[in-house]
Amino acid sequence: MFRSTVSSLTLLALSLGLVSACASHPHTVKLQENTPDKRDTIVALKVDKIRARRKRFDVHFLIKNNTGQTVIVKSEDIACYRGTFAAEVSYNTASGNVAFDGGEERGFNIHCSHQSNGGGDYKVIIARVYDNPTDDHETPGKVIVENVSWSSKEETE
Repeated sequence: MFRSTVSSLTLLALSLGLVSACASHPHTVKLQENTPDKRDTIVALKVDKIRARRKRFDVHFLIKNNTGQTVIVKSEDIACYRGTFAAEVSYNTASGNVAFDGGEERGFNIHCSHQSNGGGDYKVIIARVYDNPTDDHETPGKVIVENVSWSSKEETE
């Protein structure tokens, strides 16, 4: 009796360990196509890969400047969400202002940490894009577009 109880408890502990290990294992999220909006004529935002963990997801996204002029995106204007929960954004590169020449497209990685274990749509937002009237690639001018966004539901396979 004692031996079977110990065996049952050991099996239960091993099973729980495997379940918790699988729950935190990163996986690549299969994404739905983004629906472009009218802001895409100025700056297009496209996410091509998300690696999800329990309370964090890593996003690789592309920003394309569709204008003929230099534009600037400030790193503090980039936000990410999972469901209704805002995530804390960190960068694998130096943060600050990023300038894009006319027609230029560039990829970035961000890490989004959130407090929810729940699901929901993935969302990335650029709150403001600025012109660069001095053409020095550093000095933001006036805001030319706001709330450029991308969102997708996680598809099940």
